[in-house]
Amino acid sequence: MPRTTSPWEALPLWPNQFEAIRTCLDYLAAQPTGDALVQMPTGTGKTGVIAVVASTQSKDGLVLVLSPSSALADQLRTDIKMGFWAALKLPKTEADRWAPDSVKELLPSLAEELTTDLRSSSARNVLVGTFQALQQIRREKSKFYGFLKAKCQLVIVDEGHREPAPEWADAIRVLERPTILFTATPYRN
Repeated sequence: MPRTTSPWEALPLWPNQFEAIRTCLDYLAAQPTGDALVQMPTGTGKTGVIAVVASTQSKDGLVLVLSPSSALADQLRTDIKMGFWAALKLPKTEADRWAPDSVKELLPSLAEELTTDLRSSSARNVLVGTFQALQQIRREKSKFYGFLKAKCQLVIVDEGHREPAPEWADAIRVLERPTILFTATPYRN
């Protein structure tokens, strides 16, 4: 039976990015109970794969994207919101169609605002933050953490080789959601 083409396959991506996206979507289609690891060397388009997967999966519910530092989280938020889509040189209407409707910063101080926004939204939502922010939310904002656990459909972790740090891993794993770890570094666990 011939394979059907998905809309993302029309994007001007590199072959390795197509392969990584297919791997991620196959993992999610299998209704996983464990994590997936995508290893892509530096400079091979990992951020683009994260942007496409986050955008396509946000139609089914909230996607949480985590990284070990606020600088990386800021960069990811910018790229997922519009930077990656603009870099593809897509026409504005096409870029707007691909970019999630809402890409916001995950911070403990924004817990109430994010809860209100996410409760009233049926849009494609992505939250981007650090492992530390999620850990602090779990420790200090348990009601919001429970809300995230209920709304979140997918966790994407950039610099996934750092996720095994015990407290960070627990904050992610207790969400009990499919998790895709991206890394350019061989997995340390």
